[in-house]
Amino acid sequence: MYHHHALESVYTEHYDLMNSKHLFFVVIFSFLLMQCGTKDRIPSEMVPKEKMVDILLDIHLMESKIESVRFGSRDSMQVAYLNAQKDILQKYKVDSATYYKSYDYYFEKMYHMKDIYEKVAARAKSLMEKYNTQDSLAKQQKDKKGISKPKVPVQVKLQPVKQKDKEE
Repeated sequence: MYHHHALESVYTEHYDLMNSKHLFFVVIFSFLLMQCGTKDRIPSEMVPKEKMVDILLDIHLMESKIESVRFGSRDSMQVAYLNAQKDILQKYKVDSATYYKSYDYYFEKMYHMKDIYEKVAARAKSLMEKYNTQDSLAKQQKDKKGISKPKVPVQVKLQPVKQKDKEE
């Protein structure tokens, strides 16, 4: 009887230990599944990714324009940047607090930020190609209009100069 009770005790302890290990793995596995499920879920108070792409593209284009202008001081450049950024955020109906909170969120979740900036880069490249094409077409049109070919070809004939022989 004692022996039977000891076996039951060992079995119960082993069973409890197996259940706790099993429970541990189930909890960890569930947690990992939840993390995978929330990877694509962005909190509703954040700026949506597509709108963030639009905002960041406009901001980077604006930065480029501001950097191409010569300002008297760095402070003037900063004021111009902040005013332009304010206008961009108003255009997309996003307040600055929400923008910065969203930017920080996407930066912490780097897989989101990577996706956003891949789209920003692709759209910026597309815009550059479009403007380069337009510029080259405009230049070709200007070249066609600006250079007029002479109606009569100009020919210059060079003749050797004859030297007079000196007679002695």
